[in-house]
Amino acid sequence: MEKVGHVEEAETVLRDIVKTVPDNVELKLWLAQFLANNRDPQVAEATLKAFLAKQPKLYELHFGLGKLYQAMKRNEEAQAAYQKIIDLDE
Repeated sequence: MEKVGHVEEAETVLRDIVKTVPDNVELKLWLAQFLANNRDPQVAEATLKAFLAKQPKLYELHFGLGKLYQAMKRNEEAQAAYQKIIDLDE
């Protein structure tokens, strides 16, 4: 039970840092990785999609989403995420 509390605290700190430095893509990817590893991959997916809704042309976020989908064995969705990167690269 104590570990869950620490995970929640760490998540709160990471989310606050991302809010403080909203243009730092690396922090957003760290948050998503933390969520995938310590909470639930679906939470990480939702978080990345929320970031992408605000910044849909960031290759790194699409790549992070693709990697997450690969880890979740959702290969078609991973391929779609990678295709989006190709589509953005005119």
